[in-house]
Amino acid sequence: MICEKLDNFLAIGNVDKGFDYDKIKKIIDVYRDYVINNCGECWARNLCGECFISIAGNKKIDFSDKSKFCETRKMLLYNSMVLYLEIYEQNPEAVEIFNY
Repeated sequence: MICEKLDNFLAIGNVDKGFDYDKIKKIIDVYRDYVINNCGECWARNLCGECFISIAGNKKIDFSDKSKFCETRKMLLYNSMVLYLEIYEQNPEAVEIFNY
């Protein structure tokens, strides 16, 4: 299985037969094509935690919920950056913990 969150929906093989490389390639190609065509200009693309779970709908690959996921993720990233900068402006030493 590709991820425990998918309830075996995107199974990519099994113990008896091993990996189904054709299925793996198809899933990756579909996802990659979508990302190339829809995420290239997104300001959050390098911070995105997007994964296959956002396209797993109704036991098929479905991109209809992905936009909701993206908007929520971008809002969380934006709010996190605003909070970080507010803390930094008030007390620059407070964010030293993030410098590793």
